[in-house]
Order: sequence, then structure tokens, then C-alpha cells
Amino acid sequence: MKFDEKLYQVDFLVYSAHKTGTQTVSSTLRLNGVPCIHCHSIQNYTVGIDKGLFADFLKSYYMRNGKKLAIITVFREPLERHISSFFQWHGHGEIVSGNVTDVASTIIQTKSISDLQGLFIKEIREQTLIGRRESIYEFCHELDLHVSDLDYNSTKDYGFVETAYCCIYLLRFDTLFSEGGVEKLFSRILGRPISKYDANRSMDKWYRDIWLEFKSSLSIPLDVINTVYESRRSLIELFYYNQYDCLLLRAFNRFARPVSVAEELAKFD
Repeated sequence: MKFDEKLYQVDFLVYSAHKTGTQTVSSTLRLNGVPCIHCHSIQNYTVGIDKGLFADFLKSYYMRNGKKLAIITVFREPLERHISSFFQWHGHGEIVSGNVTDVASTIIQTKSISDLQGLFIKEIREQTLIGRRESIYEFCHELDLHVSDLDYNSTKDYGFVETAYCCIYLLRFDTLFSEGGVEKLFSRILGRPISKYDANRSMDKWYRDIWLEFKSSLSIPLDVINTVYESRRSLIELFYYNQYDCLLLRAFNRFARPVSVAEELAKFD
């Protein structure tokens, strides 16, 4: 089985879901002299490995380089991540893909905040939100692992799991991107001082003010919040041990509104 030669030249693969800081993490590693590449799925153009062949690649990497590939993945609470994904796609992705011609043509620029919020909820309900998938579930499937085989150490602020052909580092977004978190955690992992290099942050985008207003006034039906969190229960329980109910309640307190009769009836239209 032949894989892209560039994949053998890296020490780290940042294999993490959409809007979990993958570009900041990979930029930080590269600019500190650590060869790496990033992807949200192994089938992305950055990696280009067909579904079902990741384990074969890891074995090939090990046989070629005499060492195990290090994989970094980051988990972020789902609603915050989904909001960032929504804006990333509609504010940048659709331009790059050619669906719209420029910023002025994006729905973020042409629709009201309330209309954007309605579309966001619709995309979650219909599972059409770009970037919604969790990379951890994908690589667990590829490596015949279960989430219960993984580990997160809240004392160290990262998890570490070693398989026959790779080493997996599991990080939590809120801890990683706390003040000094990137520098602290990667200095621990690499065993030397590290400087942080930010990339692709929502705060730096042209839609920053719209994004902030969107978040501050967003109301989401209770059933939608519950469905989103329940679908990621295993990951939340891994990264926030024994705190699932607390995180769900926090999401309810921040975003929830009752579901109206009209909305309930609309589900059956």
C-alpha cells in the first residue's frame, strides 16, 4: 500500500474536529521546529488516506521511521464548536468553495442575526452543519478502539494512550486555550519551551462583531441542546469526568428556551 511521501516526514498529526484549534496547534508545532500536518478527517486533502487504511499507514510509518507517529486531538464542548463551525463555513468556506463570490454575498452579511440563528438551529436539527463530526470517533473506528479505551488526566491536563503503532495525546479546548495553556501543555509534551502562534481564530475574522452578537442573543430549543450533548456523551464523560449533567445544565442556562407548540408540530410536516 502506497501513501503520500509527505506523511512520513512529520512527527505529529493534529487529527481533530473542526474548530478545535487545529491550525493554531499545527502552526505552533511547525514554527517551533516540530514537523506536523493537520486534518479533521484522514480523507481530507491534507492527508489523503482512504477510509479503512489509517491503521495500515501507521504501521507503514513505524516500519519506515522506526518510531510511532504522535497524534494530537482536541475536544471542545459541542455548541460553542458548532457556532464557530457555522461562521467558518458561511463566512469563509463558501467563498473558498466558490458557492458565493465574496464576503458581501455571504449569508452572514446578507441575513439578520435572528435569521442566522434560525438557520443554525435548522442545520443542527437536520445534521447538515458543516464540521459537525467528531474526529475522535473517526480515528477510534479506524484503529478499532472504543472511547472507553482512551484516557484523560485532569491533573496533567492531557491524556496519553499508546497503541502498537501510534501515541495519542488528548487535549481539552478550554484548558489548552486558557491563558498560557498552549505554551504550558506543549512544553510538557515536548519537554522543552514552546512559543504559541495563533491561526484561524474567530476573533480575528471579518465577521467578529456579528459572531459575538449572534452568540450573546442565541436561544436554542431544549430538545436540540439535549440531542447535541447526548450524541457526545461518551466524549464529555471522558474529558469532563462525572460532569456531564453539570455541562448540560450550563448549556441549558446559557442557551435554552422552551419549544413552542408550532415548533413541535413543524417536526412532523
